[in-house]
Amino acid sequence: MLDRGAADVQAGVAGGFDIRRLSAQTLVLIWDVPTRLWTSPQLEAVEGKLPAPMVTLRLPLASGGTRLLWALRAPQDAGLRLHAYAGALSSGAEVAIEPDTRFGALDVDALLDDLTPASRLSLASRMLQGWPGLFGLHRSRTFTGLIHRFVASLVETPAAVRAVAKIGDDRLVMETALPATFGKIDDVFVVAPNGFARLGGTPHLSGTDGQGRRAMHLVMDHAMLRDDGFVVVAGAQGLAVRRMAQARQVPDLPAWWRQRATMGSGLYEHIVAALATGTDSDARAALEFQLRCPLQPQRVTGGNGLPAAEIDVALSGPSGLFAGGWFSDPTDLVDGLDVLDGDGGYRPLDDNMHRFRGHANRDGETVEATGFVAFLDTQEGAAPLLQPRFLLRLASGARYLMVPPRQPVDPSEARASALRAIPPQHLGDDVLTGCLAPTLGALQEQHRARVGIDAVKTIGQPLDNPEISIVVPLYRVLDFLRVQVASFAADPDIAERGELVYVLDSPEQAEEVEHLMHGLHLLYGLPMTLVVMNRNGGYSLACNAGARTARGQVLAMLNSDVIPSGPGWLATLAARLEGDDGAAAVGPKLLFEDGSIQHAGMYFARDFRGQWLNHHFYKGMPGRFAPACVDRMVPAVTGPASSCPAPSSRMWAGSRRITSSETMKIATSASRSAAPATASPMPPMWSSIIWSAAPYSTMPTTCAAWRRATTPGSMPGAGTTP
Repeated sequence: MLDRGAADVQAGVAGGFDIRRLSAQTLVLIWDVPTRLWTSPQLEAVEGKLPAPMVTLRLPLASGGTRLLWALRAPQDAGLRLHAYAGALSSGAEVAIEPDTRFGALDVDALLDDLTPASRLSLASRMLQGWPGLFGLHRSRTFTGLIHRFVASLVETPAAVRAVAKIGDDRLVMETALPATFGKIDDVFVVAPNGFARLGGTPHLSGTDGQGRRAMHLVMDHAMLRDDGFVVVAGAQGLAVRRMAQARQVPDLPAWWRQRATMGSGLYEHIVAALATGTDSDARAALEFQLRCPLQPQRVTGGNGLPAAEIDVALSGPSGLFAGGWFSDPTDLVDGLDVLDGDGGYRPLDDNMHRFRGHANRDGETVEATGFVAFLDTQEGAAPLLQPRFLLRLASGARYLMVPPRQPVDPSEARASALRAIPPQHLGDDVLTGCLAPTLGALQEQHRARVGIDAVKTIGQPLDNPEISIVVPLYRVLDFLRVQVASFAADPDIAERGELVYVLDSPEQAEEVEHLMHGLHLLYGLPMTLVVMNRNGGYSLACNAGARTARGQVLAMLNSDVIPSGPGWLATLAARLEGDDGAAAVGPKLLFEDGSIQHAGMYFARDFRGQWLNHHFYKGMPGRFAPACVDRMVPAVTGPASSCPAPSSRMWAGSRRITSSETMKIATSASRSAAPATASPMPPMWSSIIWSAAPYSTMPTTCAAWRRATTPGSMPGAGTTP
């Protein structure tokens, strides 16, 4: 039974009730009844209004009785008379509570006396996470001190939980042990004299050791570590209290992991996942940990009729997990593939796995194999898991662990890795939309976020108000730069009306290119602007950076290997944009070195697999081929040589999507000879009304329009092959 502690209670106590204070505004009514109650007790207001909220807790006693608790707001203005009823076998009780009554603090030893283990667990759960939120007790010093005394009284001599690794200055990895019979962990709380909090996430439990214990690890803030603090672990089977213990020397996370090489990789993933959901500093620490302490790659070797398998690509990120690899199964034993999580669970990859036939190298021997790519939606945090673990699942139920090599961190390298995961001949719509699209889209967003302008260098004295801006992206190959600048210098229109903006997408060449441009300026007197990117971002991002920097009202986008065949071309392009037919972009005819046509407008048509591809009108025909030498409307013009109004380009440059011009650049470069292409004489020139505008903009609304337009006959030239 409870020690009523009558000396601590001033007034307002009657019957068998004990009233104690949880905080200045919250009381707990305690009533012990001699029998076990199987129904909920009743508390009614005889005088006054029953306060809300009010919580009832029924706690069985080891001696056979029941301890009843009611937590409620203390009356503020008027007194209360309450009547409690605990069933037919127990008499009722009444208590009066006046607003000015002062009640003593809760005696935790008396409260815990005679409680069963299940009752202690239930009481701890209510005090740690039920009552604080309901009554606003987190900021109450009275309740905070009460919680600390309560936890300290639960176990006479609790075991220790120690800091074993530090993560920067703010986070710690804590370690303790639980009995193997403890079961599933539901909640973990940190309790100190000055506060308490529930830890997010679930700790990691290792396998059972020889002494019947399971190591438990958790990540928490360094500020929570106190010598007089506790960690409370709550589970369905019980409650574990651990006393915090300071350590003199705590190694950093990589050093600790290297010292504990026998620890399972499940803990490795758990730590990475715990950090990834924290601050940006935590995510960086998770990335550094994986780079400094990579897991040992592992594959299934097979042989003697047994299956072999290997994971080559495993890219995890915000969109999900993209995996690629191969398996050889000569005796038809493979049932599927699973991905492991940090807590030992696994999820099958079979629902979105695409297989293809091929060959693999197994220990220097080429064997027939089944290649695959798969995509799985996950809940990854800010830091990618560089080595997700997989299980090869056999029909017998056996599972074999596979660990891929450490995956690339740089988004552009990861993007290239994903593109290499499946041969082009096996790329179908299902693979593109189900696997590659979400992966590449997320990687491109990450890549784009890291790319920006590092420096803008002005060489010479540019025009104050240029009418036309020529934007030329540069990437490593500078072979044609001298010839191109010389052709620009020979055109009076450029000197009088235009500006030259070169965008260097290979910043490691910045010093070399700036030196070269200074020399060209001294030679020709033509002012130029050099935009240096902070990293290689790709063709479209370089073009967009140039468009943002350009000051002219008309933008002319050129590749560095496009050489005008004569002067006057810029004025002709600009004038054609000012026509009354609504032309959105204008492009010239491009010729190969031998004079044949490389580009005279573009159209879209399906290939033999039904996929839409872009094609160039009259490609390979003689440069003077008559149908190519007239102004006409076409569905599209190519990115390497086109012009458009500057406001449109700047609007596109602010978009977050990938522009189609990058795709067009890849397509045209693959068919172009090593020699520079040249622009056709001006006039004639070939204009384009872009009916949908989407292939050259990145606006979501126009993208939808482009999809509607890509049906045979919906655009000029569509579905035909000139």
